[in-house]
Formats: sequence, structure tokens, C-alpha cells
Amino acid sequence: MSAARYDVVVLGGGMTGLALVRLLHAQCAAARPGLRMAVVEAGPPPAAEPSPEAGLRVVALSPASRAVLAACGAWERLPAGRTGPYRRMVVWQHAGAPGDPASITFDAAEQGVAELGWIAENDLLRAALWESCAGLPGVELLAASAPAAVRIGADAAVVTLADGRELQAALVVGADGHESWLRAALAVASPARDYGQVALVAHVAGERPHADTAWQRFLPGGPLALLPLADGRSSIVWSLPTARGRELAAADPGAFEAALGAAADGVRGALRLTSARACFPLAAAHAAQYTGLRFALIGDAAHRVHPLAGQGVNLGFQDAAALAEALAVHLADPAADAGDPRALRRYERWRRGDNLATLAAMEGLHRLFTSATPGVARAGGLALGAVDGFAPLKRRLADYAMGRRGDLPRLVRGALPG
Repeated sequence: MSAARYDVVVLGGGMTGLALVRLLHAQCAAARPGLRMAVVEAGPPPAAEPSPEAGLRVVALSPASRAVLAACGAWERLPAGRTGPYRRMVVWQHAGAPGDPASITFDAAEQGVAELGWIAENDLLRAALWESCAGLPGVELLAASAPAAVRIGADAAVVTLADGRELQAALVVGADGHESWLRAALAVASPARDYGQVALVAHVAGERPHADTAWQRFLPGGPLALLPLADGRSSIVWSLPTARGRELAAADPGAFEAALGAAADGVRGALRLTSARACFPLAAAHAAQYTGLRFALIGDAAHRVHPLAGQGVNLGFQDAAALAEALAVHLADPAADAGDPRALRRYERWRRGDNLATLAAMEGLHRLFTSATPGVARAGGLALGAVDGFAPLKRRLADYAMGRRGDLPRLVRGALPG
């Protein structure tokens, strides 16, 4: 059986991999109109019609990520009424209360924008990106196709699928999540730290409206976030020690609601569970290298962060945009090789520093606010209040959270104000 030939094969048909394909197709349209790409996805394609109920997995999208989605033609494909903005974010330390000296509040109006970000469902984002890639000339979406082997050669990379098909490409990209098959197959080290926590997720209705506000309270066992959904409910992401998280996930609704209400400090009044509950283990990791001869890693395949600031998917979209731009510049030369490690290193140098800085910041916040040392967590809360009162630093932090600072890809830079 002869191998099918492509310029780029992307392993992983999630949000990050699909964004890369869509951006690369658009940016190479003029210089490389015959560019051939394949997306290899082990699971099924997204459902043709969205579920009427909001999915449990949601993400907080920054304005920079919205710019990426718009450039992919995916933002306008999201179902109406299912993506909600947040215009305020209130963060406080467990011993205090919102608005006291151990808290910080970010407001869109203070930042000169209409929204700080948007809460969107993972499944709907993936479906919109899949649809935006479907039917593109030169792009094949291979669902239910698991990779089984990969060979990296001087002239090509060859991916063998579980059904025996072979795909030959100049470049293979791992966009296959934190348990990346490609990263493992190429023996790329990715030192990890298990937090001994799970993220408990669910949707709840509140006695009081969420007022387009994202709330986050740092508790001794981990942070609790209440994210505003478009339908008026809140999605919770509650980081808890593993045993306690699984206990609460299995508790009867009344006991769960009582525990959640106490943890949320009454910011939305009484809370009522309106969905199933699920737990996901939490860890941090960072690949020893993002690129090499004929391969690149993006998104969670390259780095994994604690969800306490909701930056994981935003980092992944920035990776996709940066790799697409680096490759498009390189491939403007008709003789250029997409798998040239010198070109791929430009992407790695571009993104590695920002990703490491975010990992370090999330690790620092986690250690600070979950410290068992008397007074340390309280000192962290007072630091929040100090930043709240120092406008230049507060604005800089907000800009980074919204993806408005750093070495941004051109498509993001051109779409953001300020």
C-alpha cells in the first residue's frame, strides 16, 4: 500500500489542531495554493447538531483567542445564545470577602473594552472549527483514525494508522492533548507535577443574577471559579484534593449544594445544581522541546497548566497562530521544506518563553494560596488588594490575561485595540 502524501499531518482534531489547519490554509493560500493537510483524530467527528444542554467543559476565551477564532471563520459559526461575555472578574482570598483589602476586581470599562472575555463550551468550539475546516481544498479530516506508529526520516515523516494506512508528510504536528501520542512516540520528555487535585465541574443556578461576572475564591484546598453562562447559570470549576473532589461529585445534591454555597461565600446567593458533575485530574507539565526534525508540538501536547486562571486553551490558540505564521513565512519560498527544524525553531523560541512564564505564574499562585504556612495565604490576599490599588500594574495584568501583551501573532495584533 502506497502512502498518501501531504505537506502537513496534524495528530489531534481538537480545538488547537483544527485552528492550526484553518490558519495555515488561509495564510498559505497565495504562496502555496496546493498545500495538502490531513487531520488525524482518534475519536468521532463533532455532532452535527449541538446538544440542547450546555456541555460541562467550558473555557474562558480571551479577546486574543476570539481573534484567532474569527480568523478561522469559527466565531460566527457558534450557535446564537450559547456564548456569554464576562465584563467583571472578582478574585478574593478565602479569609476575606469580595471588595475587601484581600481582593481584586477587574472591570471591562476600566480596561477600555466591552468584554474581558467570553465563556464558551468546548464541544461547540470544536464543532465550529471542524466545520470551518471541512471542505477546504487540500484538507482531509480523518475521524476515527488512531495513529499506531511514526517514522521520522531525512526526507519525510510517515505516520501509520491503526488500520494500516500510511500518511507521508513533510511535517507532523502533535496537537493531541496532554497525553500526546506523538510526544510519547518520539520520546520527548515532559516532566509533570501532579497536584493531587481534581477539577470538579458542573452548572448551577444562583439565587442572584451573575451580572456577567466571573468570581474566583482562593480556598485552602484550591480555587473555586463561578463562570457566567449565557443562559444565566454559572459553570463551576472547583479545584479540590482528589478524595474530597470525588466525594463531592458523588454526594447527594443537597449536600453538594450546601458545600458549594459555603465555598462560594454567598456571591450568588443559594446555589442549585442543574447538571451532572464530573472530575478531571489536575497536573502541570512542559515538554523538553516543542520541535525537531519534521515535528512540532502545540497546545496541551507541549504544555499543561493549572486551570486557576483559565489560560490553557488561550495558550493553545496562541501556539496555533504562531506556528501557522512561522510556517507561512517560511513556505513563501517555493523550495522551502515544512519540516525544516530551523523554521520550526522560530515557533519554539517564539512561544516557549511566554508559556513558561504562564506555567511559573500559575505554579506560584497555587503554592501561595494553598500554603499551609500560617499567614502566607493571607499575605497573598493582601497582595491582591495592593495590586487592585495600583492601576498601572493592574492594567498590565489585565492586558496579559486578555492576550494583549507579549509577542503576539500578526492576526491577533491587528485585531486587538490598545
